[in-house]
Amino acid sequence: MDNQLTNNLNFVTKGKAIIHYNQTFTIDIAAEEMVLIPEGSDIVVEMLEPTSVVLMRFDTYTSTCRQLNGEDYSEYVPHDGYKLYPTPILAPLQQFLNLLIEVMTKGIDCIHYHDCKRKEFFFYLKGYYSKEQIVKLMYPLLSKEFKFKDFVYKNYHHVNNVIDLIKLSDMGRSQFFERFKEEFGVTAKQWMIRKKSEAILLRLSEPEASIKEIMFDFGFNSASQFNRFCKQYLGDNPSSLVHKNS
Repeated sequence: MDNQLTNNLNFVTKGKAIIHYNQTFTIDIAAEEMVLIPEGSDIVVEMLEPTSVVLMRFDTYTSTCRQLNGEDYSEYVPHDGYKLYPTPILAPLQQFLNLLIEVMTKGIDCIHYHDCKRKEFFFYLKGYYSKEQIVKLMYPLLSKEFKFKDFVYKNYHHVNNVIDLIKLSDMGRSQFFERFKEEFGVTAKQWMIRKKSEAILLRLSEPEASIKEIMFDFGFNSASQFNRFCKQYLGDNPSSLVHKNS
C-alpha cells in the first residue's frame, strides 16, 4: 500500500492496471488514460500487464493551475461522491507527452523545464477538455476552491459593489481581497466591473430596452454616472449601445 505525499497525475502510456483506492473502491485504467491520485491517498496498484506511466507531481491547485482560475465548475461536481475518474489522453496531450518522454529519456533534468511543462499541461486541459471532464479529473484540487467561488457566483449579481459582497461573506476585507485574487487571478473590483459590464450590455441588447430602468437596476444614481460607466467600460454611451445592438 502506498500513501501519496503529493498530488500525482498519472499518464498511462502502455498496459492495464487496477487501482485500489483507500480500501473503498477500485478502478480500471489502461493505456491512453490519465488519473489523478490526490495527496494522502492510500492505494494499491495491481498490474494486469506490463504498464508504463508518466508521473506528474504537484503540491497545490493555486500554484500550478492558475489557467483554470476564474471558471465556474461548481455545477459539474459529481453528486454521488468522489471517485477516481480515468480520463482519455487526447491527441494534443499525447503529442505533449511524447516530447516530454523524449526529453526525459535524454536525461535532461531541469527544474525550470518541468515547471514549464506542468503549466503547459493545464493549458491543454483547459483548451481541449470539457468542464465536466476537468472536474472529474481534478476534483480533489478544485473542490478546495468551490466553496468560495460558489459563494461569489451565487451572490455577485445581488450586490452593487465589492463592499456589499464582502459583508455577505463574513470575511475581513484583507482576507477577502487576498482570497479573491488567489482564486480568480484578478482583483475583486476588476472582476465585478467586468461582470457588471457584461450584464449591462446584455440588458441594453434586449428588444425595447429601457435605459432608465437598466440604470436604476444596476444601482446608478444618475444618467451622467451611467453614461460615464458605459463609455469607460463598454466604449460608448447607453443610447449608442442600444442602437448598435438593436
